[in-house]
Amino acid sequence: MEDKQRVEINGTVYEYSSFYKRLQRPDFEDGTYDKPAIACPKCWSTDFKITYGEWCCIANCKCGHVMDVYDG
Repeated sequence: MEDKQRVEINGTVYEYSSFYKRLQRPDFEDGTYDKPAIACPKCWSTDFKITYGEWCCIANCKCGHVMDVYDG
């Protein structure tokens, strides 16, 4: 996928972020979204297991794709 490319999943528009390697709602940063706010760019799933690293939260998709949810 290309950065900022948009797709629709179950009636919700998501935009690809090449920095985070995930699909995210365009309004993700302002916090006014309904859940789910992110989706997997490989299988388009919105169901993840969350793991935690040092200073980060990671969404682990069942297809094997890994995305940063928070990194700060």
